[in-house]
Amino acid sequence: MVALHDVMALMHRLKGGSGQHIDISLIEVLFSFHELSVQLYDSTGGQMLPHRAGPEHYLLAGAGIFKCKDKYMFIVGLNQWGGLTKAINRPDMANDPRFKNPADAGKYKDEINGAIQDWLDTQEDIYQAIEVLEANRVPCAPILNIAEFMDHPHVKERGSVRTIKDDIFGDIRIPRTPLRFSEFPEPPDLRAGTLGQHNHEILREYLHYEEDKIKALESNGIIAAKNI
Repeated sequence: MVALHDVMALMHRLKGGSGQHIDISLIEVLFSFHELSVQLYDSTGGQMLPHRAGPEHYLLAGAGIFKCKDKYMFIVGLNQWGGLTKAINRPDMANDPRFKNPADAGKYKDEINGAIQDWLDTQEDIYQAIEVLEANRVPCAPILNIAEFMDHPHVKERGSVRTIKDDIFGDIRIPRTPLRFSEFPEPPDLRAGTLGQHNHEILREYLHYEEDKIKALESNGIIAAKNI
């Protein structure tokens, strides 16, 4: 968010504007992630107070995290109602007037989500459920743990995880930055120094300390270096 703020200010200046002071608040950044909470609260005169909804959407039906026999999955069937009812073998729900409008269907969230869960309980595993849902064009995806994510073909093809050399851990994998540039596709091989790693270099080159004086500082505990 801060970087976007900076880029917007730079673009303003490049297009003939002046430089400006940038003000950004951490609490306002967090507040901006509240999706529709403010609008729902204000437009209903305070009657609708959004709250934690667990794995389900707090307002809409047919959307959320559902349990399969072996794993959990995410389903969003709001705009694919016909396909969803076909996938879960509930054609009787397709033309039910109560569920025609997604906003109205939210009133019957327990019934709709319950029907989805009942169907999932009949599937052998998550991948069988995904195959049926995708065949009916219902957006869905498995909930992956970190090991499954790192082993995912898309993640491997993208190179989303990269290996670096660390002085303490040796070769270790870390998330790759999501920012990609055509002119320098590979991120620079940067690493943080360990505590006090550059003590001698700084004191010798910038303060012109002799080696004996630097060692005296170390022996008296004034400076120290640790491999952390």
